Amino acid sequence: MPMNALALLVLLATQAPETAAPAPNPDEIAAKAYSDELAMHLRTSTSARERALSTRMYVEDPKGGGKVLREAAQSASTDPLVQFLWATIGSGDYSGCDETSPCPEQAMAWARVEPGNGLAWLPPFEQVYKSADERAIDEAIAQMARADSYDDHLVDAWLAMRKAIASRPMSTRLATSMLRSSGAAGNDSVAEASGIMAMAYAAALPLQMGSITRACRRESNPDVAPARFENCARIGRAIMQSSSSMLTKSIASAWVRASGVQNDSDREAKRVLDWRQQASVEAMNRPHGAEGYFDDLAATGSESRAQELLLTRAGVALDPPKDWKGREH
Repeated sequence: MPMNALALLVLLATQAPETAAPAPNPDEIAAKAYSDELAMHLRTSTSARERALSTRMYVEDPKGGGKVLREAAQSASTDPLVQFLWATIGSGDYSGCDETSPCPEQAMAWARVEPGNGLAWLPPFEQVYKSADERAIDEAIAQMARADSYDDHLVDAWLAMRKAIASRPMSTRLATSMLRSSGAAGNDSVAEASGIMAMAYAAALPLQMGSITRACRRESNPDVAPARFENCARIGRAIMQSSSSMLTKSIASAWVRASGVQNDSDREAKRVLDWRQQASVEAMNRPHGAEGYFDDLAATGSESRAQELLLTRAGVALDPPKDWKGREH
């Protein structure tokens, strides 16, 4: 992913403007205006998935966004992406839940739809972890380790956002500005800019990993039975082999390392992951590199596979040289 564009677009997608920020330039104003228009388009869409995704974009009425999300979850009770969003947003005004209007089953929404998806159990795990019941924490981690799959639905979110953006295409000037700010020299493709913008929103989805990261850190839990850390490593390794996003895989590899049971195969898997991530950024910053990557992502539904095809076209080896160390672990 072109990193500069991604950082800019995630900022536009998820944050309110800073009151003391420097005055934006015309391109930034145009990008913000387009983002706001897109958010309102999604919020009034006939698609429950699009309405749910709109609540991840900054608007003036967050409480109203919570009501939109709750309604979308009720009307699309079997859509895993919508239920993922409903389960992970949390409580308070944003979700539409408070002391007078509780949503006791909200955290279980995603897991009810996809009980075999280990990542779907992360929202209820947040509640288990807060209980400080070590036995319950161990049991919850063991349950996740027995999962059949691990899917964070990043590609589904990206496809939905790309479709929504295509229905309200940005101007060529705005597309060119976004692409050039990313370092993708010579590009002026609206399709490529749309793919980047859609990925920025998709990559910002709120997958809850803080509690399990803390629970799987052996040095922070010296009195916990070794079985927990074996299960943490099992989860991390399975995610590394799954259809989850590269970002989720990178975080999962950290669970393996923190568990204290990381082996040489785990370290090599992380080295390969880092190599492909770094090489992919360079390949996508070439003229029209991201556009080809996004075509493959849509065709395969797999970020890992699209990355492999991108590197192959660029003539880059999928595995790093033996002397390439990558990031320190």
